Amino acid sequence: MARQAAKQKLSQIAKAKGIKYFLISFCDLAGVARSKLVPAQAIDG
Repeated sequence: MARQAAKQKLSQIAKAKGIKYFLISFCDLAGVARSKLVPAQAIDG
Protein backbone atom coordinates (compact mmCIF):
# COMPACT_ATOMS: atom_id res chain seq x y z
CA MET A 1 0.00 0.00 0.00
CA ALA A 2 2.72 2.49 0.92
CA ARG A 3 4.55 1.86 -2.34
CA GLN A 4 1.41 2.58 -4.39
CA ALA A 5 0.81 5.81 -2.46
CA ALA A 6 4.42 6.88 -3.07
CA LYS A 7 4.05 6.22 -6.82
CA GLN A 8 0.87 8.30 -6.94
CA LYS A 9 2.47 11.16 -5.03
CA LEU A 10 5.56 11.11 -7.27
CA SER A 11 3.33 11.09 -10.33
CA GLN A 12 1.35 14.08 -9.02
CA ILE A 13 4.54 16.04 -8.32
CA ALA A 14 5.86 15.29 -11.81
CA LYS A 15 2.63 16.52 -13.42
CA ALA A 16 2.45 19.65 -11.25
CA LYS A 17 6.06 20.67 -11.95
CA GLY A 18 6.19 19.57 -15.58
CA ILE A 19 8.86 16.93 -14.93
CA LYS A 20 9.31 14.62 -17.91
CA TYR A 21 12.17 12.40 -16.69
CA PHE A 22 13.72 11.22 -13.43
CA LEU A 23 17.44 10.46 -13.17
CA ILE A 24 17.82 7.55 -10.75
CA SER A 25 21.34 7.04 -9.34
CA PHE A 26 22.58 4.04 -7.37
CA CYS A 27 25.69 1.94 -6.68
CA ASP A 28 25.85 -1.60 -8.02
CA LEU A 29 27.24 -4.55 -6.06
CA ALA A 30 30.79 -3.76 -7.20
CA GLY A 31 30.47 -0.19 -5.89
CA VAL A 32 30.31 1.41 -9.33
CA ALA A 33 27.98 4.38 -9.65
CA ARG A 34 25.16 3.71 -12.10
CA SER A 35 22.17 5.73 -13.26
CA LYS A 36 19.01 5.29 -15.25
CA LEU A 37 16.88 7.91 -16.97
CA VAL A 38 13.23 7.01 -16.34
CA PRO A 39 10.32 8.73 -18.10
CA ALA A 40 7.79 10.18 -15.65
CA GLN A 41 5.04 8.31 -17.52
CA ALA A 42 6.65 4.99 -16.51
CA ILE A 43 6.04 5.82 -12.83
CA ASP A 44 2.27 5.70 -13.39
CA GLY A 45 2.50 2.06 -14.39
